[in-house]
Amino acid sequence: MAANAAIYLPVDQIDPTHVFDKVTLIPAENAQTAHSYQIDLSKVGSGQTIIQLNVMEKSVMTPHLTSFVNYVAGLDEPEERRLTAAKVIGQTRMVVGLVTAQDFQDDPEIWHALFRLAGHYRGFVFVHDSLVMANGMPLVGPLVEKMAQ
Repeated sequence: MAANAAIYLPVDQIDPTHVFDKVTLIPAENAQTAHSYQIDLSKVGSGQTIIQLNVMEKSVMTPHLTSFVNYVAGLDEPEERRLTAAKVIGQTRMVVGLVTAQDFQDDPEIWHALFRLAGHYRGFVFVHDSLVMANGMPLVGPLVEKMAQ
């Protein structure tokens, strides 16, 4: 199963070359994507790991973020966590979706790449139905309970 995640950032633009070595800019492929970056995470002596990061078009971002806040509000989580999550979602100015054929278990470098980018721009990651801060700590969602075990 392919890895699925999104990175939410409090910035208007990014330059992935500040975080990754092998980056290619790809023009928009559809109306929901402003543009994309293809990133080669491959390391010498290992298999090829290519990810694509799709930057969400601004016109679809506002309704997306509204839906995200509503999703968080409906979670069975302590109110303080839900309010904190809504606050960090409210700071989002860019959403970047992950596209890859590999899975996190098959290639942990994909997981690390998400958090390197989120950390560089002080954002967060939405993965496994959970909002996870750049330091790897889940704020809301199923990963909160999983990390507590």
